[in-house]
Amino acid sequence: MPCFAVNTKLGTAMIDSLGGPDRVNNVLAALNLKPISQKNLKMIERRAGNFVESIAKSSMSKAAKDSFELEMEDVGNEESKKAQEEMGEEIDGLGVSLFHDASPSVK
Repeated sequence: MPCFAVNTKLGTAMIDSLGGPDRVNNVLAALNLKPISQKNLKMIERRAGNFVESIAKSSMSKAAKDSFELEMEDVGNEESKKAQEEMGEEIDGLGVSLFHDASPSVK
């Protein structure tokens, strides 16, 4: 269901800021407009609620995935740093060297 539909926007407003069908009709009455039946407003609210829930679930899923990836990156960096500290000066001495029986073309 597209988010741009007027009914979806009204339903989202009922959930988010207006506080339900009664208050929507109060706002309409203040604007000197005809009220909308409670049945129709509830149907609009349910449809918008489903839309809001689906967006919230996808957003929460993305945030959880991003958080997990950052945490794993931090853990990996921490483990690398710890391993480097444990190795101490041995890491500095590591380098590329030739085997004693390496081919002459490599030497």
